[in-house]
Amino acid sequence: MPFLPKKTVVVPVDFSSCSAGAIRTALELTGMPENTHVIHVIQPLNPISPLGVWGDEDVEQKRIENAKKHLETFLAGNDIEGVTMAIEVGSEGTRIVEYADRHNADLVVIPSHGRSGVKRALLGSVAERVIRHAHCPTLVLRREAPDVDVDETRTTEPTIQQ
Repeated sequence: MPFLPKKTVVVPVDFSSCSAGAIRTALELTGMPENTHVIHVIQPLNPISPLGVWGDEDVEQKRIENAKKHLETFLAGNDIEGVTMAIEVGSEGTRIVEYADRHNADLVVIPSHGRSGVKRALLGSVAERVIRHAHCPTLVLRREAPDVDVDETRTTEPTIQQ
């Protein structure tokens, strides 16, 4: 099976510059924007939080709509057009894997924040959960400075290490 092109590539985004780089990488792999599925996962409301207790019935739908608008703004701000967008609610790693399975993804492209050792063990990693549970290959893009803590003011474009 050749590495290129891929029919369906799923790219989870957290609105960082690393996410934009992952989308660009996926676009190169698919060759067709509509075959690149960009997904953002939001956490469900805690039932004992003020919004969960006193919020109206449509609060979850409003959160999804706001996330979609934010995703559209993020894509437009990074000159990315024509991709398939999705907003999911739930645990990040689980929802990404489920979405990839539902859409018969050939590949998941996910940025890594480059944590290692104790930092990774203590903080956990969505990328690691996706790698462990996805039924398709996963390409993890590493930052140039892997041992630096994530700080949105200092993020760099991901590079593929060979």
